Amino acid sequence: MAKIKIKCKCGKIFEAKPSNNRTYCSRGCYVKYRSTHSKQFKKGQTPWNKGKTGLQVSYRKGRTWDSIWGEEKSKKMKENFRKKVYKGTMHLNRMGYYRMRSPTNGKLILVHQKVWKENNGLSYIPSGCCVHHLDGNKINNNPNNLLLLDVGTHSTLHHTGMKYSDESRKKMSTSGKKKIFTKEHRDKINTALRNRRKK
Repeated sequence: MAKIKIKCKCGKIFEAKPSNNRTYCSRGCYVKYRSTHSKQFKKGQTPWNKGKTGLQVSYRKGRTWDSIWGEEKSKKMKENFRKKVYKGTMHLNRMGYYRMRSPTNGKLILVHQKVWKENNGLSYIPSGCCVHHLDGNKINNNPNNLLLLDVGTHSTLHHTGMKYSDESRKKMSTSGKKKIFTKEHRDKINTALRNRRKK
């Protein structure tokens, strides 16, 4: 293919194949002239969205929320956007408990814990405690059905009367036998437990 003559931005004329799509004679010219011809703002140039409020996306070219959705809807959207108002839709998680988005920060919270906190006037659940459903129904989040228990009594309450088959007992015993705790490992566990009790 025949080469054609191309004029660079610096004024130099060079030869190149048309398939190369070159506009600069060298890498130096490319670096030098690229920034002046880029989409960046030059000094003294006013941006297209100066003095405009609301949602400003470049393809909308200066259209505001008011012009897109109307004054009433845009006012509500702006308030919700600033306050970060989350709708409290509930859904079941894998464990079978209802959870929802917190209206303050949008994080997922368990509904039975939220109900217990509101009913007892606390903003938190004490450490080492959990909320127990008295009737055993995880979906029943009535305040009279919820009780605060420490983790140990809660686990014994749920596991008393459980009967394991001979096969599952053998599996549990073999899985425990495989673990080998050295003296150093036991010392680390004991010190961690002592530090936890001190706190």
